[in-house]
Amino acid sequence: MKKIDWRHWHAWLSVLLSIPAFLVGMTAILIAHNKTLGLNGVSVDVGWLPGLTPNAQAAPDIRSTLSLADGRRFIGGKAGLFVLENNKLTAVSELAGYEIRSLAANPNNVAAAGNRGVWLNSGGNWRQIYRQAAHSVQIGDDGIIRIATQNSGLLFSDNSGANWRPDAATLKAFEQLPAEALREDYSVGKLILDVHTGKAFLGKHWEWLWIDLLGGLLVFLCLSGVYLWWRGQQRKAALLGKG
Repeated sequence: MKKIDWRHWHAWLSVLLSIPAFLVGMTAILIAHNKTLGLNGVSVDVGWLPGLTPNAQAAPDIRSTLSLADGRRFIGGKAGLFVLENNKLTAVSELAGYEIRSLAANPNNVAAAGNRGVWLNSGGNWRQIYRQAAHSVQIGDDGIIRIATQNSGLLFSDNSGANWRPDAATLKAFEQLPAEALREDYSVGKLILDVHTGKAFLGKHWEWLWIDLLGGLLVFLCLSGVYLWWRGQQRKAALLGKG
């Protein structure tokens, strides 16, 4: 029975696994600096990736819905915004491909918020009034628009999105609460994620240091490992050539 060459298998498996390990390290660094690099604002075709190939039969990823008095129903999701009217679904072309997380309306306007910003529909036309990621939107009968943003907290506009200001009154009210009242529910899953990203040790503001360090180390080990394997193969070939 032929003896298994474990060193041979170890070397080849290490080279093969260096590809996904390299991708994990590089993407970890890019995720940590996503906001600075503005990667969410760059569109890319992912149809060539087998796990991301669009499937027309798959249920859409719905994130929000809004019914109006005139019978129209707006539905927002990862694929954009859709309008259901008289049992016919129509895509809003201006928001195609943008994730719509929140919808709101008053008697005159409809507002949509998502990963690319906030849009306002007035007179049948959609226009973008805020250009950064937003979690939710609210629009009152007085026309004041309030949004919860991903990077700038609570903002409001009293001129249809031409200017935005921090919601200072609400933020001041939060400052009066005791720290215990602001404590978030913390699960084991959340703890594992925060340990993984380094937030548990360095906080949200500095977790990128942890990610850069470990992601960079993983990338270095992958590249240096492949290089050392390649040099070993060259030396082996040279010795066989001399023999």
